[in-house]
Amino acid sequence: MSNQKIVPYFMFNGLAEEAMQFYMDAFGDGEVMGLMRYQDEEANLDFPIPPGYERKVLHAQFRIHDQILYCSDAVGKDGGNISLTIECQSEEEIKRLLERLSQGGEIQMPLQDVFWGAQFAVLKDKFSIHWQLNFQNENDL
Repeated sequence: MSNQKIVPYFMFNGLAEEAMQFYMDAFGDGEVMGLMRYQDEEANLDFPIPPGYERKVLHAQFRIHDQILYCSDAVGKDGGNISLTIECQSEEEIKRLLERLSQGGEIQMPLQDVFWGAQFAVLKDKFSIHWQLNFQNENDL
């Protein structure tokens, strides 16, 4: 058995830096661990830099709590083809994340008690990333 990890890779159409900051603020902890811009890596690219992308993020690695994430300003991508589930540790945490992540976005399923004994909500944030928030009440297991 290996210690492989799955690392989410977000692709944004020119908004990667704004999105990284938004997520680090929403979760209340985080740091950018590395960031490469298109212009800084031009000599290593086998494709021309899209107009207006010189200062955009070619690749970045950031951390939220102990989770590593990657992102890029990939031309024509808006991040809409991924859904992430957050297993919250408290009712307070799920409410806080729902409020923060939905700023500028859309709550698609309001926070509610669901049949598997949890509180659950679904939203699409302002960067078109879909989030599922789940708080499993230990008493309902």
